[in-house]
Amino acid sequence: MTDTRRHARLMNGAGGPWTAPVRGVLRAAAGIYGWGIDIRNRRFDSGGAAAYRLPCPVISVGNLTTGGTGKTPLVIDLLGRLLRRGLRPAVVSRGYRSSADGPADEMQIVADRHESVIRVADADRVSAGWRACEAGANVIVLDDGFQHRRLVRDLDFVVVDATCPFGFGYLLPRGLLREPLTALRRADVVVLSRANQVDAEALAFIRHRLNELAPRALRVVCTHAPSGLTDINGRPVTDMPKRAVLVAGIGNPGSFANAARAMGVEPVRTIWRPDHHRYAQRDVNAIANGVRAVDCDAVLTTEKDAVKLRRLDVRALEPLRVLKVDIEYHPGDAAVVDHALDGLLVETDRNGEPAMTAIST
Repeated sequence: MTDTRRHARLMNGAGGPWTAPVRGVLRAAAGIYGWGIDIRNRRFDSGGAAAYRLPCPVISVGNLTTGGTGKTPLVIDLLGRLLRRGLRPAVVSRGYRSSADGPADEMQIVADRHESVIRVADADRVSAGWRACEAGANVIVLDDGFQHRRLVRDLDFVVVDATCPFGFGYLLPRGLLREPLTALRRADVVVLSRANQVDAEALAFIRHRLNELAPRALRVVCTHAPSGLTDINGRPVTDMPKRAVLVAGIGNPGSFANAARAMGVEPVRTIWRPDHHRYAQRDVNAIANGVRAVDCDAVLTTEKDAVKLRRLDVRALEPLRVLKVDIEYHPGDAAVVDHALDGLLVETDRNGEPAMTAIST
């Protein structure tokens, strides 16, 4: 069992009697954390904390829980829609786990998918936003920005993962919630992701609960659909493996395994690493040993892992394939996203002039 699964069992109330006191300690810590979050949010709500507005529209993509909810595919989808409208978007990120070896995982994926997009990574997102505007951006997509309230946003997308929508009902560290569920009332668009990975009854319950929590928000349902294979350098390939070893260091590796199965791939072994794992050559060697011990056609990994593995000598893992995943909206929901974007982009800018003129699709 991976550390992630052990953690999930602990937070979900499983794991035996020894876990009860641990959960008690975590619950107490969550109370302290929640007290701090409440004070911070009250300051922003009342205007007591400074929030800064950029000279161009800001679209935030964020979530309420830690772990992989599927923000990056949504960021890529929104950037594509903005580019098709003739705009010059920038993506602004805190640059988590960036290093001298290269940019953060998500930023490199954006670069691979949309080479022309301006990319700025900085823990100070206000400074990063200004730099993006100075570089020529006329709309900002703020990655993982829901809690970053120092930067005023004009449109808030919040991604809710259907496989763990409410973070086990507790704030960190007892659960996975970064804020109370009531924070969803700040959302403009709630995106329910991975809807195909839960049954109809669970999906109906989640949608009903989201209606209660975010009554004013637009609501969109989507899946993360496999869209093809590439080699480690991003070149498309067509040799779909039948049996593969799956390798991933992401927040929700189970969703990756489900996507592989949806492509007809049988996972014969899974090798999971922590989210944002920074691979070293010894990791490659250990994975290669695991691959040699089973009968498989290929090693299959994610785009997020590929951007780090490609910096290493991965010849021992060949054939190494990368599974691309894209947003696929439920019927009619892509139009909801377009409506939200167009509603923002036709507003007046800070000086009273039309914010955007190139909004033809």
